[in-house]
Amino acid sequence: MDIYDGFSTESLTADESQYDGLLYDTESKRSLIFGFLTFKKWWSAVNIGYSTSLQVDKDSRGINHWSLYHKCENKVCKVGEELFSEPVYLNFSSPIEEGQKLYTQLVAKLMDAISLDAVYSGWLHWRNALQELKADTVIRNADWITRHPEFYPIMPKGMEYIQLDLGWQKWYGCNEADPERFPNGMKWMAEQIHARGLKAGICIVPFCATPDAPITQSHPEYMLHDSEGEMVHVFDQEVDAEFVLLDSSHPEAQEYIQSRIRQIIDDWGYDLIKVDLLSYARGPDADIADVVYYDNSLTSIEVYRLGINLLKEVIESSPREVILTSCCACNSPGIGILRSNYSSVGHLRRLANQFWEDKIGFKRLIRAWASRFHLNNTVWTNDFGAIILGNSHPLNEALVIITASALSGGIVSIGDDLTKLESERAALFSKILPLYGETAELIEFYNDDYPQIWNLKVNTSFDNWNVVGIFNWSDELQDISFELERIGLSSSKSFLIHEFWSKEYIGEFQQNVTIFDIPPRSVKLLCIREMGDVPKLLSTDTHFTQGGIEILSEGWDASSQTFLAVYRNPRGSGSSLFIYVPDDYVPASMACFGTEYSFQWNQPIHRINLAPTTNLVNLSVHFGKTSG
Repeated sequence: MDIYDGFSTESLTADESQYDGLLYDTESKRSLIFGFLTFKKWWSAVNIGYSTSLQVDKDSRGINHWSLYHKCENKVCKVGEELFSEPVYLNFSSPIEEGQKLYTQLVAKLMDAISLDAVYSGWLHWRNALQELKADTVIRNADWITRHPEFYPIMPKGMEYIQLDLGWQKWYGCNEADPERFPNGMKWMAEQIHARGLKAGICIVPFCATPDAPITQSHPEYMLHDSEGEMVHVFDQEVDAEFVLLDSSHPEAQEYIQSRIRQIIDDWGYDLIKVDLLSYARGPDADIADVVYYDNSLTSIEVYRLGINLLKEVIESSPREVILTSCCACNSPGIGILRSNYSSVGHLRRLANQFWEDKIGFKRLIRAWASRFHLNNTVWTNDFGAIILGNSHPLNEALVIITASALSGGIVSIGDDLTKLESERAALFSKILPLYGETAELIEFYNDDYPQIWNLKVNTSFDNWNVVGIFNWSDELQDISFELERIGLSSSKSFLIHEFWSKEYIGEFQQNVTIFDIPPRSVKLLCIREMGDVPKLLSTDTHFTQGGIEILSEGWDASSQTFLAVYRNPRGSGSSLFIYVPDDYVPASMACFGTEYSFQWNQPIHRINLAPTTNLVNLSVHFGKTSG
């Protein structure tokens, strides 16, 4: 962070408070972690900054202004009345990772945080980034999925959803479809998606309407007004539209908001609703001094949470299983109401059209998104958003995007025009499906602007291992090293390493690992398993966890000197298993039930190639000893 005279976090974002923060000395490793623990009543803020006028030692500079405060809006404290602030967290004793984890866990507990039972994936149209949103576009992409075995049949955490973003409606604030884009309406659209075995998702702005929308014209009293009685207007650059804002404290406006949700899920039959809450953050919550609510006893945060609860009530009362997810919510006030939230990384217009080094390019966006990894499955489920894998990115950068999204542990969708996506890139994306749902640890995140080592622990009933992403964010060849102890492995044992994308056995390592000559703007995805004295599974090329999904059981039978495995490829594509064979063993015979197979023996790796199938496959490889 650059420290300059006048620096202040208060001015970093115009439409969202800073609820928490940390100060970290990279040399001494000392840290101060601070923030509010609840977000139920007050619009809270943290401000840190630097001013030369406050600096005692003029030869040095650093943070010399630090405050935590509430915006009390128009609240007047009456005689004898007590007002309480939201509780505050300060930690200057714990190591930074532990302190941050403790803070997040306390917030989750005090805010009664909720998250999704499981992550999901699918195709997501994001406005007009790459292709026009219309019925033909949706059907064309849904049909593509059903024709490609790497994505079909549909599986949990796989390509389950077809999601329509904003742009389907004639007016924001109403449920009437644009007749040119969706001439048969939105119920028909959901039926077409369901007929293809997929689930239907749709995005709305629940608390906004355009000034010319029927609801605005017929019920202006539903809208937020200022102290002069004028409707509050905001302009949202993301959707290039001007909005007026519904007052979620108004009883009749509440019923209208909920009636829209009921129609979408109960009448139209949608399985997922994504609510875009950005405009509300840019409206009353950005400039709260001159907004008059119907229930003026409520603060802006209480009105915000009330509005989201209206949506949650309808979803939970429906007899159907429906997911409510959000994007661009004011992060902390949504905890305990929203099960998932999307931040900013997956914005297709940015990822599709911006270069690697741009201010809003992928390299910087992924760093910002990674700073929220600790929230996943603690305060809610993170939504990584939709990723773009087409030719707007060279293949090496596309692999970086795929790997980072997989290791995020969050919801990941694809936003390309699938009918134009190269088969190679589609196949690469399929290797992260079904999504794993667990988040990698970022090693040295607080010491490195762009963390290079992302460590995911894979735990199964038959074995435990590490999947480690090694990212070269630079524009030059780079050697990247790390200590095995840093990813939780013993320095006194030997470990085997296999690289997933290249299907390459890297070698045997102790204590330290160095990967040489990593190309610029690229990633290596390593599988690290403890070395043993008998043949063992090293990796697969089926799924990025390299055994966490597709291997149902495996192990060594000492009495018969046989490696045994039960395998199922959820996508039914061809695949390979890689078995590490110690020096004093050699493969002697093999049996495979469930599909055709071939093998290649290239010491010390015995590679088994399996023909495409979704059948349960039973493998046994008998080994002979060459010594002892």
